[in-house]
Formats: sequence, structure tokens, C-alpha cells
Amino acid sequence: MEDQFAAFHSWVNCLNKPLTNPGTSLLRISDAISIGDRGLVASRKIKPNQCILSITIADPRLLLTPNRAWSLLALCDCGAVDINSYNRVEPMDALVIFFLHLQLASLRCSECCILLPLWRPYLEVLPSHFTDVAFISIRQPDIYARVLSMLPSDMRFAFTKQCSRVHTAFERLFGNGRSQSQPQPHMLHNFAWAWSLVNSRCVYCKLTQEVDASTPGFPLLGQQAFKQKKYCKLSSHKPSDLAIVPFFDLFNHSPAVSVKLHIDGDCMRLSSSGGSLSGDQVCHLPSF
Repeated sequence: MEDQFAAFHSWVNCLNKPLTNPGTSLLRISDAISIGDRGLVASRKIKPNQCILSITIADPRLLLTPNRAWSLLALCDCGAVDINSYNRVEPMDALVIFFLHLQLASLRCSECCILLPLWRPYLEVLPSHFTDVAFISIRQPDIYARVLSMLPSDMRFAFTKQCSRVHTAFERLFGNGRSQSQPQPHMLHNFAWAWSLVNSRCVYCKLTQEVDASTPGFPLLGQQAFKQKKYCKLSSHKPSDLAIVPFFDLFNHSPAVSVKLHIDGDCMRLSSSGGSLSGDQVCHLPSF
């Protein structure tokens, strides 16, 4: 796994080359940390309010928005995911379907998926399981049922409501107009993985419509023209505040830190009000 994380870090740095300073140079991956099993530590002293990380926003592999995800899916004909064209697709749905597409293509060893090779270094460091209620309810229903039976009514209601969200989204996106009380387990299991991935990793960042709709990263797919597929359009043409920034996965969360995320020209910058000594763990808030 260490080799995979090293390869992931190199992948990010390679894609981030057009950016000058600091990139990821102030941070390194370490398992000698106080919060979590693996995270980021300062590679040298960081001053208060100094920019600790800069990520280019041009490449969709480093900053994936719902609009970018949906546009990329329209290019791939591997058939990993097929949804009903008349269904409404919300911004978060687009991100979930994107990672569901990659996961299914990976499981099928699909050589015709043009997106899978481009995101493989990120996929290889993602967890195979999650511990949120929705994921456990689908992947380990016996454990979920036992836990649910021991909870007080208010917590039981909250757990049930959270689980219903993922089932409702699955039915809305992949239902065929009929009730699917027993959807295909394989598909639902992988949908739960993609759902938990996006819900645990997406961040909020304000992007202009020009940036969100820009396609400078799409030439990485070659000269392939956009195809008309039966994917419906997103429910809103406005830029979404949601995004997946793969390098942010390496941060652990701490309510004790104060960080600021902002877009500066062609890059996203993260700064912290508190300084860090070399070797100190660097965290961010649970949400920006």
C-alpha cells in the first residue's frame, strides 16, 4: 500500500506541474501521526496564514466537479453504467455515477473504458469498505439489523432516514418505473461504495461557470469528439459547489484547525491560520 500512496503522490505532482508554488511540496505522506492511520505532515516549517497547498483547477483529475464528471461520462462507451435517460440527475448523483462507472469498469477489467486508466492511481488508494450507516446497511445487513434493534427510537429514526436516502437515489437513477424491491445486489453494493465515497470525500468550493464548464483537461482523452448518449442533462446548468479533490483525501479532520480554501486564478489554494513545525501533522476541518 505504501507504494500505491507514493505512486498516487507522484501522479498528483505530475498533473500539478503547471503550478509553481507551493504545490504539494510543503506536505508529505506519513503514518507516524496522532490522528488517523495515515495522513499529511509538514515537510518543513510552515508559517501562520501561509499557503500550504496549491492545486491546479484545469485538470479534472485533480478537481472533479459534477459538470466535468457528466461530460467525461458522455465520452465513454464501455457500458459500465447505464441509467434511464429520463431520470433527473442531481450534482451529487453525477459524482456518484462517475465513481460507480470507474468501479464497475475496474471489476470487469474493462480495457475499453477510456476513463479508468486516467483515474487508476486514485482508485488504488481508495478504501474498499466504509463505516457509514448507509454502506453497512447494504453491505452488512445482518450487523446493521442487530445494531438498529438496540438503538433508542430517535437514533433508529436517524439511521433509517440515512439509509433510505441511498435506496431512494438508487431507485430514482436505475429504476425503470416499476418498484424494484430487490434490485440486483451487485449493482446496489457498488452503488453504496460510490455513494459513501462521494459523501465522505466531496468538498465545497465556489467555482465560476467558466471554470466549471472549461474542458482543458479533456484533450487527455485524445481527439475523440463528444458523443450524444442517452444520459440526461444535470438538473441544473449552474456550477455546483461540490467537487472531489483527490489530494484532500490525505488530510485527516480536526475541529481544532482553522483553514481557508479559495480560488486564485487557475489554482485552488489552501491556507492555515496556525503554523506547523517540520514533522507536525497537518489537518483540515471536516468541511471547508
